Amino acid sequence: MSVVLEEQPVKPVQPAEPVVAPVVEEAPAVPVVEPVVPVEPAAPVVEEPVVEAPVYAKPEATGNKFFDSAANVLHDAGFDTTAISQEVGTNGSLTDETRAALVAKLGESQVSMLESGLEQERTSAHAANKPARDLVYNEAGGEAMWKAIEEWTTTEGCGLTPDGEKEYNQMLAAGGMQAQLAVKALKEAYMASPGFVQPAKLEGADGVVPAGQVDAISRAIYIKEKADAIKANDAVTVAALEARARYTMANLPTQWNSKLAPRIG
Repeated sequence: MSVVLEEQPVKPVQPAEPVVAPVVEEAPAVPVVEPVVPVEPAAPVVEEPVVEAPVYAKPEATGNKFFDSAANVLHDAGFDTTAISQEVGTNGSLTDETRAALVAKLGESQVSMLESGLEQERTSAHAANKPARDLVYNEAGGEAMWKAIEEWTTTEGCGLTPDGEKEYNQMLAAGGMQAQLAVKALKEAYMASPGFVQPAKLEGADGVVPAGQVDAISRAIYIKEKADAIKANDAVTVAALEARARYTMANLPTQWNSKLAPRIG
């Protein structure tokens, strides 16, 4: 027996359908918007003003080697020698502010030498001016009286004009008779002024109240009689009136300020 394989009809193979991926619609791209950062305007460029160092006049020669040398050093370093001179004359020394400025520019050593020299010159000048000071004190009636007159001349009530002040200073600087006349005039004006204040202590030419003076005088009479004596060039009467005035102010202030001072003793 034979097995006959019966051929089966061949079925056509159907072509496979192509695999098509589903179309996925992409969402529209959202644009990325960067945040806007405000830009601050640039600060305006401010130019610093150029400050020029002041130029001071060259100091005039005084004839004093130390002062002239010191003034030239300070001037060359850019300092106002006139202002420093006035400062030392007023305060007797450099202020802390001025000294610090000098040290910053010149150094501690040089400033210390400057101060030492100033002190020596001031001591020498004080000794040299003693005769002139004594003349002024004696004419004024003592140091206390002269200090009171000096203080009075700084007030508006003294009535001194700039020209008058300059003239009196020139007379005082000249010394001698000119200084005496200046002191007399200033003293009379001071004692006649509403601002007159009796000093705590008045001394005579020799430093004490004249002994034996008991003849008081009022300020009004003193001014009148002394003016008459000066016109008559009567130096003896002028000296006597000065002594009476000093005695009265020191011992009888009430009578000095009265309209008429009676004779005592």
